[in-house]
Order: sequence, then structure tokens, then C-alpha cells
Amino acid sequence: MPTATVPEVPRYNLPPTTTCELDWADLPFVDLSKTQTPEGRIELVKQVQNALSTTGFFYVINHGYSAEQVSAINSRTFTPSNNINSQTQRLIDIGDIPFTQVNDEEKAEYENKPNEAGTYLGYKPRSYWHIENGVRDQIDQYNTYGNVLHSYPHSEADIEKTKNLWLKGHTDFGSLTMLWSQPVSALQIRSPDGKWRWVKHVENAVIINAGDWLEVYSAGYYKATIHRVVQPPPDQRQYNRLGLYCFVVPNDDARLTPNLDAPLLKRIGFNEFYKGEQFVPGPTMKEFRIGRTSTYGQVKLKKGATEGTEESVVAGVTVTHYL
Repeated sequence: MPTATVPEVPRYNLPPTTTCELDWADLPFVDLSKTQTPEGRIELVKQVQNALSTTGFFYVINHGYSAEQVSAINSRTFTPSNNINSQTQRLIDIGDIPFTQVNDEEKAEYENKPNEAGTYLGYKPRSYWHIENGVRDQIDQYNTYGNVLHSYPHSEADIEKTKNLWLKGHTDFGSLTMLWSQPVSALQIRSPDGKWRWVKHVENAVIINAGDWLEVYSAGYYKATIHRVVQPPPDQRQYNRLGLYCFVVPNDDARLTPNLDAPLLKRIGFNEFYKGEQFVPGPTMKEFRIGRTSTYGQVKLKKGATEGTEESVVAGVTVTHYL
């Protein structure tokens, strides 16, 4: 009986994890192996509900991608770098191909200008977004609904100008974002106490965070994760940062407005979180998506209503950025 084979690809050598002592965020672990029993599923529902209603951020472990399954998808044998799960390594190897195995001419064929197209689909080269004080981003990005994103180190001069920020604090505009945990520490979340804390790398875990649409649709019961990307700790600053992402975005005709008829909200007697006319009836997902995509890193932000924030208005909705 014939067996499936896959082409070999160059190895992407993951950098070592940081040894620096950092203020790590205390985030819940959702263990999908518990789905095997009714009791476990009930426990997980409560755990996810609690995570989404506090920080909107959690790890998923035991999701089924294990080293034992590699033979079914991988025609070659190798030792994973950095002790990472070998099937995860295969995904990372593939994710690096568009950046290191594709020439500039072919990349240009798929180049997209988000400010004109209103979508991230395609290839975005470095230096497209403005960060601060004339500094541009150092991110190559391929987007086919699932992203591959490659961040390169900034110069010392740029680091000083941006005060160690790579991407300002923000919330994603979709419903959920999923990303594979990777060893270069740069992601931080804004904890409920207002402090920025580092997201620790967990081998073979998938990180989930909630976006704007989920917060608005749940009338604020679920929280969009406020997160940012900063300069890595000193022992990782020389490394590139390769990320695998999937942004879950509702259909374009979905409306960004609270669903006050949701059984959960009725059952708990939750009051409407959003006041004011900006969410009545609210823009469609298409309007909000185009607005966020076309203006991000392209428009000058104004000082926000609270200290340490900046704002822009997108499709009638105030979007907050955090410093």
C-alpha cells in the first residue's frame, strides 16, 4: 500500500530560550486531553470561560500534535532542535521557507499594500508600518488567513527611539488569535492590574487570545487581550523571531455590536458593557477590518483619554493603543 511522503525542507534552527529572570504572566493551561470524559469537558468549559472573561489569554496543551505522529506526516528522520516537539519543528521549517527560500522577485509578485487593499492577504515586506519617531517595523509577513511572520532585530538607535517597543500595545480586531509558542521572548500582555508581563515560552503549546469582535459581541463579558511586542531580553536580542499565527475573523457581514440576546448574558444578568452610539448598530466586520488594516501604522495617533494610551477612530469606533 503506498504511503504519503512530503518533500524535505531546510532545517530552521530555533534559538535557545532566555535565561533572564523576567516578570512572567500567570496564565491558565487548557489541557485538551481532558476532552475524553464528560467531567473533563465540563471542567474545560469553565476554565476557558474564566480565562476569556479575565485576560482573554491562555495556553492550549495536549492538542494532539505529538512526536509519535511524525512518521505519518514526515518522510525523513531528524532530531528536533532545542528539544522541541518534532512535528512542531516541521511546521516551523515550512514557515521559514517563504523568507529564506524565495527570491525577492517572487516575493514582489505577492506583495500587498494593506493601506490600499484593506487586507493583510499576501506579502508585507519590512519597513511598511511606522512605529515611533520615524522608526519603521522590521517584520516580513506572509498572510494566507494563517500567517507566517518573521521579525528581525532592530538597531540600537531604533530601539532607543521606540523605547524598546516593536509593536505598541493593541487588541486584535478579529474574534480569536492562535499562535504557536516560540522561544524568543518578546510578547507581553497587559495584566488586569495594569502591569505589562512577559508571555513565557511553553514548548509545543498553542497560545490563544481573544480579539475585539469577541469582546464587543459578548457585551464586554469576554475580554480582548491587550498585548504588545517588545525588545527581547539581552540574551536573545541577536536572534530573528519566527512566528506561526492564525487570525480568526468573523464573516464580513457580521456586525460589531453586542449580542444582548445571548443565553449566557441573560442567565448571568450581565449589563451591557458598551455605552454610546458607536456600537449601535455598529460597523460590519468588513468595515472594521478594512479600517483597522488600512490605517495601522499609517496614521498619526492622538493622545488617548487615559495616561499611556493613544487613539484613532476606525469605522466610528475608538481604537486604543497602549504604550
